[in-house]
Amino acid sequence: MPNSEKIILMKMSPNIIRPILLAGAMASALLVGCSTTSYTYQDAPQTPVKFESLQAEQTFYDAVLAKYYPAPKSPDGKGFDSDLYLPLSIEHDVRKTSHVLFNEAVAAADTNHDGVITEAEAKTYAAAIAARTDKQIEDDQDSTGW
Repeated sequence: MPNSEKIILMKMSPNIIRPILLAGAMASALLVGCSTTSYTYQDAPQTPVKFESLQAEQTFYDAVLAKYYPAPKSPDGKGFDSDLYLPLSIEHDVRKTSHVLFNEAVAAADTNHDGVITEAEAKTYAAAIAARTDKQIEDDQDSTGW
């Protein structure tokens, strides 16, 4: 290759590369650098609670886990969100700690507020959790932030 052709290629090369680099930089700025999310964590000491029996305790904890960590639905059209997330916003989110979530569950389950969850109260709470709608399940998951 003669020297004159090398010089022409070297002069043309930046003209081709600059627009590509500029487009890449703009795309990465849109996808990465334009989102801000701040979090506030709501915390509280865990409420002391007793259980009437081991069965009441197991039923209560199973219901709490089902409320905040439900099993994923099968991919037969009844689950798995596929939303497109564009991080182009400024958001603020309040997240509850596990103590706050536990306290809410205890308050809902202990209907007579005596600090003891009976088998009947645990079963009633578990039935209420099992009867939730899809919207309520989604709201419960959103409240955890996990």
